[in-house]
Amino acid sequence: MTFRVGLVVALLSVVGACGGSALYRNDAGGGRVGGGTDASGQAGASGRGGNTDGAGTGGSAVGGNTAGAAGISAGGRGGTGTSVAGTGGSNVAGTSGGAGNGVGGTGGGVADCAPRLLLDGPQNLIAYFVVDEGVIAALDDRVVLIGRNAQIIKSVPFARQITAAAFDGTTLVIADAAELTVMTRALDIGPSVLVTETCVSGVLVSGKRFVCGPANDWDRLFYTYDVGAVPPVQIAVSSPYTYNGTPMRPVPGTDDFITVTTNLSPSDFHLYHVDSSGKAVYINESPYHGDFAATTTYAYDASPAAHLIQSAGLMLKIYGDGCNSTMNSFNTGCFIKDGVLGTLRTGESYVGLADDAAGTVFAVVAAGSTFDAPCKNGCAFQRIDVATRTITSQKQHPFTSSYYFPLMTAPDPKCANMVLGMSTSTDPFATAKGFRLESFDY
Repeated sequence: MTFRVGLVVALLSVVGACGGSALYRNDAGGGRVGGGTDASGQAGASGRGGNTDGAGTGGSAVGGNTAGAAGISAGGRGGTGTSVAGTGGSNVAGTSGGAGNGVGGTGGGVADCAPRLLLDGPQNLIAYFVVDEGVIAALDDRVVLIGRNAQIIKSVPFARQITAAAFDGTTLVIADAAELTVMTRALDIGPSVLVTETCVSGVLVSGKRFVCGPANDWDRLFYTYDVGAVPPVQIAVSSPYTYNGTPMRPVPGTDDFITVTTNLSPSDFHLYHVDSSGKAVYINESPYHGDFAATTTYAYDASPAAHLIQSAGLMLKIYGDGCNSTMNSFNTGCFIKDGVLGTLRTGESYVGLADDAAGTVFAVVAAGSTFDAPCKNGCAFQRIDVATRTITSQKQHPFTSSYYFPLMTAPDPKCANMVLGMSTSTDPFATAKGFRLESFDY
């Protein structure tokens, strides 16, 4: 590993939309489901009055077998919004009701895919994951399951500060300052284990193994826990590694993960493998002074991933010839230039990248410098086919405010949307950021 003098590099992007400072702001109203000719599941007209709706009986014009269930308040004002299930109907989707305390019913099972603000508040957004039910958001004080209609389905507070989160599609691991807690995708709380060091980043690899990375980048150790065991148990500790960056992301389809140095110049990508014992073993880094930006804005091409696509669209071959720990940092064999995505035009840059691990990249594209409010005139939201190097869908969306943030991006395949997470702080070095979680179509 090459020792180099660290220079603080603040890779800032500017985006946002004006929002309130309330813990949760949800603009969508509670839904209702018709049962025959009578409305049932209504959550109180415009959230006022506290009506209790009777069950619908018979009829075939409009109906739905599921009524909106009463739930926790998510922006409604007044009204209990209790609901009784309708019984008849021909399973046609129910209409939308006014805002209230009741969570909207499913109607005929059609997702509400309208782009909207999903959640915002004064906390830090640690991570989020798109699931069939909506979005799981790990904030610094709680974990929230939010529906696509911006209604809170479940909220689980944590007594200690949440510092990291990882999800493999079924198992959710939440790391707070002292403990790992295993949860289901429905946010049911499972077993926990105290950690050796606080995890500020972490990844899940095969065999329900969670690799915990602490905050320090000096003789940093990675601790691996078997979170499939009850209770979870620490199974391995890595050798110490220095200056390899703290943010961690798994490489799809492998037991590998990548870290990025965000506080050094030049920054690099670093590749690790989790071996059969659970130990995180350093493989190598991108070539020293590799003539490309290494930031936390990147995507993958497939699963198993062969290429990492970085912020300028360069396709870096992750496992090149000689990509192993015996190569020096000037000729590592890892992260080698191997093509260009090619969809950026002159003056454009990616300020957000995500992928579906199946050949599609989702991009937020800004015109102009990323240090000068890149989305002040709007950003393009694009769906890109990696094989043909073409934009298959695109929409322009404005951002009306200038927020500094590391833009987090994830696709929502159920709705053909992108979900963006962003900090609302205008100070990139502030401890308390504030956040917005918002969906956009493309």
